[in-house]
Amino acid sequence: MIHSTEIVHAIGVHGNWKQRLRRAIETGNSDFTVDKIKVDNHCEFGKWLHSLSLDEKKSSHWSRIQHFHATFHIEAARLFELAMQGKPTEALDAMGLGTDFARYSSELTMAMIQWKRSLTHTGNLHRYVDAPVSSLISPKVHTDELFPDSLNIQNDFQKEPFGQASRMSMSTN
Repeated sequence: MIHSTEIVHAIGVHGNWKQRLRRAIETGNSDFTVDKIKVDNHCEFGKWLHSLSLDEKKSSHWSRIQHFHATFHIEAARLFELAMQGKPTEALDAMGLGTDFARYSSELTMAMIQWKRSLTHTGNLHRYVDAPVSSLISPKVHTDELFPDSLNIQNDFQKEPFGQASRMSMSTN
């Protein structure tokens, strides 16, 4: 059975991988290849995701997360290919806010948070567990409604053994 701490760790691993990709694009030095990036089971997150039990893979959470993760990797490979073609600035710009890369990464992270919440909390969250991610990040939904203080999302992430730079911090302000 999957535990919420595994999900928190997986979110951190995903963030670390994105930083490695960014450094590879900035420096042009990497053990990455476009073909390795394109598949979603070569990174640590993907290996973990695909190693889960068949029962866990039957959940709607798993299938959504796998879809978002695979889509994210296709976009990441496209950006890495741009950098390898001598267009690192264009690749880095395509990683910024409002880009497909940022959206795919956010959708993946939100789906992971939803999965974690479904394992650890009840109450108001049931309205959001199976909701489309786009409805969760709509301006019509207030952050405090998604993450009431009783869920302590910031504390959950701070308890995990990630370095300061990879910790996610969310506030309800």
